[in-house]
Amino acid sequence: MDFVTSTIGKIAKEIKTGKTPPTKNAEYFNGKINWYTPTDLDRETYLSKSSRTITELAVKDKKATLFPSTTVLIGCIGNIGKIGIIVEPAASNQQITGVLTDENKVIPEFFFYWLKINKKLLEKNSKKAVVPILNNKQLSAIPISYPENTNDQKRIVQVLTKVEFLISQRKESIDLADEFLKHTFLTMFGDPVNNTKNWNLIQLSKLGALDRGVSKHRPRNAPELLGGAHPLIQTGDVSNAGLYLTRYNSTYSDIGLAQSKLWPKGTLCITIAANIAKTGILTFDACFPDSIVGFTPQRTSVSLYVHFLMGFLQSILEKNAPQAAQKNINLGILRSLMVPNPDIELLEEFEKIVNQTESLKRYYSESLNELNELYHSLSHKAFSGELDLSHLKFVVEEEYQSFTNDRTEPWHFEQEVKLVIEKKTDAEPQASNVEVKVKEDVTASITHMPFLKTEEDLLSHISRNCSGSHFTFEDIKEAVKGLDWTYDFEELKNLVFRLVRKKHLKQVFADAFYKSGFKKTDAAFKEIADLSEQIYFKRML
Repeated sequence: MDFVTSTIGKIAKEIKTGKTPPTKNAEYFNGKINWYTPTDLDRETYLSKSSRTITELAVKDKKATLFPSTTVLIGCIGNIGKIGIIVEPAASNQQITGVLTDENKVIPEFFFYWLKINKKLLEKNSKKAVVPILNNKQLSAIPISYPENTNDQKRIVQVLTKVEFLISQRKESIDLADEFLKHTFLTMFGDPVNNTKNWNLIQLSKLGALDRGVSKHRPRNAPELLGGAHPLIQTGDVSNAGLYLTRYNSTYSDIGLAQSKLWPKGTLCITIAANIAKTGILTFDACFPDSIVGFTPQRTSVSLYVHFLMGFLQSILEKNAPQAAQKNINLGILRSLMVPNPDIELLEEFEKIVNQTESLKRYYSESLNELNELYHSLSHKAFSGELDLSHLKFVVEEEYQSFTNDRTEPWHFEQEVKLVIEKKTDAEPQASNVEVKVKEDVTASITHMPFLKTEEDLLSHISRNCSGSHFTFEDIKEAVKGLDWTYDFEELKNLVFRLVRKKHLKQVFADAFYKSGFKKTDAAFKEIADLSEQIYFKRML
């Protein structure tokens, strides 16, 4: 793979900065043209609808800069290096610079990933003012190395895109596991705020002992207390922990331990200051200050129950907390808190479900860590010329052109991907341990690359293949038949309902009495009046 070294200015057709139209003129805003600000960037490769829009009049009056489609937007004031690719002509404010690459030299997707891995390089070249600024001259002068052959660039993009997709899938799996446990809690115990299952109410102190942590001296005023072998948990550690506290950022010395208390593994930590009623269970013996309460019941199942219980009561406790310098609740409030008291058999059943789910989450977390390591390793090697993708063959059915010709649909692979790392010596090329460890996962996923790998891809395909304003799930299934995509019912259903949650699609119930809550006078009601009595979906513009 032959690499070329140039500058951003030399691989760009144009580089220009956005504008903000005069805000006093209402005719310039709330139109059909996306107008991006830094908060819209770094969310996805291809940018979706912006949080604010402008009108054609703003562009006509030259009060806004219009970028052509496939321009890569870069945050160049403040948070340097936030990025995204536009899929249709769009505008931005003055904090963003747009780079339209010469695709005979560098394709925009390769440039996007190059920027992603070289964010620190952009920051280094910016002016160090009160607010960092990277002007167009500085941006243009930044050196960039890239494969001379654009097909090699596409191979790199495809591999990184696939690993990113796997990473997003792992993260979603972890999030879904958390949502499953919350749903299971509500199903088994009901809404604890309203006690919908009518359990007997008892004081929280009856379920287990509640005592404040101990720290007779503030560590910041006594550095000799810190730096030993005894874990020290702070409120921030608990707030960021999830169900279990598996790490710590500070330790006590023997002197620090002597003026504190060591709590046993299994203690449920409950914050009572700043971040109120956040919880986490210790997986190791640890100390904590008096801004944290230790809850020690007779059974582990009770700790699990109280952890999830606090998730529902947290907003109420925080709302009612007295505030001085910061919000806090005292031990008396926590001990006297009236909570539902479910049957112990049900608590033990819930404990089994939690343990099984947490085991699955650990597997996904380990896989996520491996994929992140793989991504960083591949990125480094890809942009330094050490990644040989010559065995990776793909078919471009039509010449790689613009987004309007389905730019976001992935290239199809003819054979198994072999990730081979080029060595500077004559030794036999071999992959790193990390790459070997997850090779099967990545190889299988890339070999059977789905034609529709994200909900955005599915939405694009629905627009082209589902006729009419409304369509059923069966219509969607028919639309994807014959594609190079092996899917099952659940996979397709999950993609569809993720689009519903993101409000790109809307569920329309065509029953004569329940037409999505529309009144009979609504145009939307009349629009579906002739549909049969089943569930339809509607594309939201």
